[in-house]
Amino acid sequence: MRVDIDTQRIMEDMRHELNIAMVDAAHQIVEAAQSSVPTRTRKLSRSARVVERGANNVVIIYDTAYAGRVYWDKSLKHRRGKAQWIRAILKGKGKKIIRQCLIKQLGG
Repeated sequence: MRVDIDTQRIMEDMRHELNIAMVDAAHQIVEAAQSSVPTRTRKLSRSARVVERGANNVVIIYDTAYAGRVYWDKSLKHRRGKAQWIRAILKGKGKKIIRQCLIKQLGG
């Protein structure tokens, strides 16, 4: 008896499933971070979006003219929220979110 295993097809399927899990995780990370986004008008928090940029490349974008400054400048004083809010989530519960999304998607 001979069993042929198409490893290339298996890897393609795994990459596809991984991408789905990462998009789901990115959405959950944005949701978890919303309470830490500095705000006056909520324009910054409402501008958050998740973008797929090719295979297994998922990006979280805050799309306002001032988002980069608010995110990176730790010297800015915020009434509510803090700088680098996504980084804080990733250091905290981010790994758990990603792990749970992978397990859910891969059926483990």
